[in-house]
Amino acid sequence: IELPPITNKKVINLIKLYLLIVVSYFILAFPLFFTTIKSLVGVRSVMSTGPTLESIMDWWTLLITQGWLPLVMLFILSLFFVKKLPENQKRDKYMFLRIWAVAFIPFILLITQNSEFPVSHWTLPFVSILLTAFAIWLPYLNFGWVAKIRSWFSRDLPKYAMAIVLLISFEMTVGIVPANVNVVLNELMAGRKEVSSMYKIVNNYLEQGKIVFVNPYIPYNHSAPRSPIGPTDLTMEILKTPDLDILFLSRKRWYSRYVEDEVSDYMKIGRPDWQEIRELYSLFFGKSETIDPLGQEWIKIHEDNYGIEIWREK
Repeated sequence: IELPPITNKKVINLIKLYLLIVVSYFILAFPLFFTTIKSLVGVRSVMSTGPTLESIMDWWTLLITQGWLPLVMLFILSLFFVKKLPENQKRDKYMFLRIWAVAFIPFILLITQNSEFPVSHWTLPFVSILLTAFAIWLPYLNFGWVAKIRSWFSRDLPKYAMAIVLLISFEMTVGIVPANVNVVLNELMAGRKEVSSMYKIVNNYLEQGKIVFVNPYIPYNHSAPRSPIGPTDLTMEILKTPDLDILFLSRKRWYSRYVEDEVSDYMKIGRPDWQEIRELYSLFFGKSETIDPLGQEWIKIHEDNYGIEIWREK
């Protein structure tokens, strides 16, 4: 962290650092470097628009909602476990300015995005960065009442006992884990059994030598000798694959996005054939049997609680 204070030498060092980062990324990620740039441009131009007061407030609300509980936990624990710094310990007067600048600048860049699709998990890395900055700042917190509380719990037994009592009380009243983190965790755990079962089914078909197509979010063994077609969208070219036996379609997490009343701009990026894809998925959506444009008949032989469908050619 070079700035402040601003000097020619520090500015030059900062420029050198970021040039090194860009060049290193270009070398290590080539040729994906150009794909990444294209994706970033796509995110800014298609999947998001300029910020509005409402979108900025939404980002801040999300950050505070996800961060206030861990922040309170850190503060409570610091009252009991953070040691008082020596009086003669000196620190750079710009240290906290630098730390909070590094912590907040990435988030400030994020709130310039007004996204058109769900982004509730986007703020979690920024919450982690800000909590890290807060943790670094806590030992230097020297308000009189904070120092007094710390002096009360200088011995181990009252220190650990009070910390446990406070944490249990907090958990029983407000809870320690942010609500939206619990929601995501429960969603992932709920489908674990179905995903494990589907993983075995896909691999079993591949071991039998079947020609298999999979949508995104279909689990399979990526290191197996035989691989399925995909994960990608279903197209006419894929349906023309000789001896195509099985289709694994992820209705709930993927292809239902194409059969809604309006397809989002997010799903259209990089897919000039999205209308053809939409028409194909519409043939399978909500049905147990269907006939594709090539005249091939398909029957749905299984659907799990996670919305993954297995279709077999008749």
